Amino acid sequence: MQKKWWKDLIARLNQEIAVKDYLNKKVNDLEEELETTKQKSKENLEQAIMTERERFTQMQMGAHLFCQQLEDLCRRYEELEAKSKADIKILVKEVKSLRRSHVELEKELTQSLTDKTEVEAQLLAEFDENAAAQGIHKDPSMDTETRIMEDELMKILAKLLQSSRRTRN
Repeated sequence: MQKKWWKDLIARLNQEIAVKDYLNKKVNDLEEELETTKQKSKENLEQAIMTERERFTQMQMGAHLFCQQLEDLCRRYEELEAKSKADIKILVKEVKSLRRSHVELEKELTQSLTDKTEVEAQLLAEFDENAAAQGIHKDPSMDTETRIMEDELMKILAKLLQSSRRTRN
C-alpha cells in the first residue's frame, strides 16, 4: 500500500508538474504575446503620433504661408489705396486747373472774336470811306453778299459762345 501510495503520489506530483509546466508555458506564451502586442501598439502609437506631427507641421506651414500671403495682399492693397488717393488728388487739381484754363481760354476766344468783329467793322468802314473819297460806287450785289457773310459770321459766333457756355456749366 505504501508503494501504491508512493506511486500515486509520484503520479500526482508528475501531473502537477506537467500542469505547472503547461501553465508556465501558457503564461510565458501569453506574456510574449502581451509583450508583442505592447510593442506593436507602441509602434502604432508612435507612427500615429509622427503622422499627426507631420500633419500639424504641414498645417502650421500652410497657415504661416497663408498669413504671409494675406499680409502681402493687405500691404499691396494699402499701397494701391494710398496711390489711388494720391492720383485722385492730382486729378482733382488737374481738373480744377483745366477748368480755370478753359474759362480763361473762353474769355480770350470771346475777346478775340469781339476784337476781330471790331477790326472787320473798322476795315469795312475804312473801305467804305476810301471808296466814297475816291468816288467809287458800291456794287449793290456786294453789299448783299457782305451782309450775308456778316450774318453767317454772327451766327457762328453765337453758336461758339453758346457751346462754350454749355461746356463750362
